[in-house]
Amino acid sequence: AHAWAWVVWDEQRAYYLMGARSSEAPHASALTYLLWQMMLLQKSKGKMSFDLEGSMDQGVANYYQGFPTQKTMYVAAQKNSHWLWKLRALFQ
Repeated sequence: AHAWAWVVWDEQRAYYLMGARSSEAPHASALTYLLWQMMLLQKSKGKMSFDLEGSMDQGVANYYQGFPTQKTMYVAAQKNSHWLWKLRALFQ
């Protein structure tokens, strides 16, 4: 099985942005193994945490719970000034 993971980091934390595994073996744990190895590597470099960034998709959230995780809530704000959003607001 094949897998890849896109991980970036700063001085204190590593962030898992995205990843995938081959569809040839859907039950294979290549991505899980890769993520675990990335966590161990980042820990050896002194990173305080490995941020999986959660998911609003229940299947992905359940997958992340298989790792030794601690839930952290994030607040997000978005401003969109595109004219289509302004037009949409007129009809709400």
